[in-house]
Amino acid sequence: MFRALGRRRAVLLLAVAALITAPGPATATTTTQPLPDGTFIRDVGEGSVYRIAGGAPIYVSAWAAFGGQQPYVDISHAQLLTLPEYPTDGTFIRGTATGYVYRIAGGAPVYVSTWTAFGGPQPTTDVDQVAIQNAGRGGKWNHIRYNPADQTFVRGTATGQVYTFAGGAPIYVSNWAAVGGERPAVNVDQAALDNAGSGGPYDHVRYYPEQGTPLVTLDNRYWTVGEGVARRIEPGDFSSTLVDLLAVLNAGQPGQWSHLIGHVA
Repeated sequence: MFRALGRRRAVLLLAVAALITAPGPATATTTTQPLPDGTFIRDVGEGSVYRIAGGAPIYVSAWAAFGGQQPYVDISHAQLLTLPEYPTDGTFIRGTATGYVYRIAGGAPVYVSTWTAFGGPQPTTDVDQVAIQNAGRGGKWNHIRYNPADQTFVRGTATGQVYTFAGGAPIYVSNWAAVGGERPAVNVDQAALDNAGSGGPYDHVRYYPEQGTPLVTLDNRYWTVGEGVARRIEPGDFSSTLVDLLAVLNAGQPGQWSHLIGHVA
């Protein structure tokens, strides 16, 4: 009798051990390997889910954005903090709710009106449209900027024209020498620049710099933008975006110069 009880106890202990060492839900795994674009991850510390795009974690507000729960990888909060803050410039993403496609420039989504602008369809990662709409609003939403970072250089695919961002708007660069030499530039759809601020997917680029944006030109002239007009100011203890002097002097002219309305010397 005691032997039978011993055997039963052994079987019970083995069953308990199996439960303790069994893996979690079939949808969850853990990894320390690099995470390819498209991977869903869960921060086990906070329970938040993200999708990797351009190496960065883009918040998933609801599984419904992807047609239901998807397989995901568990990572620690410390691991999450080691990932890039924003997707790599040049990354293409598509909002699941709208189908809108964007190209990342300066951490922000710049609208792609047609694949023709890039010679045809390109590899794209689907992300939660809500993450795009709430870009830059703090916390989990901060892995996408709402507007490109200052001093982000872009090139319009249709024209080859180069711009640098200041206060969320593209300021024309007539010559690389005007901004201290050639810089890496992200190719973007020219339509996103021409239609900046016109609503919907175009609103991730401003037409005129944000009110109070400070500018500096290579000759050490300082300006501040108010209602689209660049006004000369005295140098101060503040960070300014380097822009082409001709973009200030030709402000208000049509075409590429029109992202400033005028200037006051």
